[in-house]
Amino acid sequence: MRDQVEGGIVHELRNALAALLGRAEVMLARLDAGTLDAAQLRKGLVSIREMTRDAIVQLERMGPLPRATEAPLPAVLVVEDDRVFGALLEELLGAEGWQVHLVADAPSALEALAQQSFQVVLTDLVLPEEDGWVVARAARHRDPRCRIVVMSGAMGPEDVDAEAPAVDAFLTKPIDLDRLLAVLAALSPRPARG
Repeated sequence: MRDQVEGGIVHELRNALAALLGRAEVMLARLDAGTLDAAQLRKGLVSIREMTRDAIVQLERMGPLPRATEAPLPAVLVVEDDRVFGALLEELLGAEGWQVHLVADAPSALEALAQQSFQVVLTDLVLPEEDGWVVARAARHRDPRCRIVVMSGAMGPEDVDAEAPAVDAFLTKPIDLDRLLAVLAALSPRPARG
């Protein structure tokens, strides 16, 4: 019973964190578009930062999530430059049994792709130095069977250029974590249990 309660709390905290981070991205986009003044942005971001920190403290008090006991899922490369959201994805996917390799930029992702095979690449499109399309192209070139999921708060699937590499799924930020898990499960189902 305790495990079910903790699992429910962790699920709620994860969704709250994802929503907060999504709100921050929307506010930054509004600022860039000139529809939000700096004072409104600062106030909103400070509030979001404090709420996010509180949620992280609650998660840390609960300790690590139990790892899945089934056979591990294939390896996933997560490319996310937001440190908090990246850690959230790493914890969530690890708890679901994925072998997670987290990096924060395209050069690190390209290095990881050169050193290891990944069945799934989950990448943000807006990254420092080079964008997520560079990662998607490299992953597709290295292994055409690699499943690629891109995430963006700045554009939607309808905004994708015809020159962009083919991807298996496009998720709009703020990310619905349940939808993310469903997409990953559909792309790389858990091996059958013996």
